[in-house]
Amino acid sequence: MAHAFHGASLVSCTRHLHENMNRKLDNVLGKRTDLRRALINGVFGDSGLVKCTDYISFDESVTKFESVLQKAPVPVRDYVEQQVLPTLRANLVSGHPGWTNNNCESINHVIKEYVQWRPQQLPDLIQKLRELVTCQYVEADRAICGHGDLMLVPALARH
Repeated sequence: MAHAFHGASLVSCTRHLHENMNRKLDNVLGKRTDLRRALINGVFGDSGLVKCTDYISFDESVTKFESVLQKAPVPVRDYVEQQVLPTLRANLVSGHPGWTNNNCESINHVIKEYVQWRPQQLPDLIQKLRELVTCQYVEADRAICGHGDLMLVPALARH
């Protein structure tokens, strides 16, 4: 992507990064160690690196996290320093710390269900996507009017 779109900010899914780190730590440290918990909490916990919203707090948190990271075996340290930290920093630089692609995956599932999990010819796929988008507009209109299954939250209903 970076080769094709020079200067574009690449954003990675925090949920997938979390899952990948869990797998790495499971393979190296096992599932139930205090060090594993400390590493996961340091990155993805309530006050972990993913909660940082600016460079200063991120860099300070990384400095604090280093004391925990130094206790980890070399493969874990290398993975976190070469993969996890740069990815989290790139998300922060792009203005999307903590971003997940859950919405993308959700609509992907909706599309697959709509086409009954079968490959489609491009013109047919375009038509089906058009139908799905039209249905979304209808549902949004119904929500604005107070009809249907969806509702606007009270704080936004006046808009």
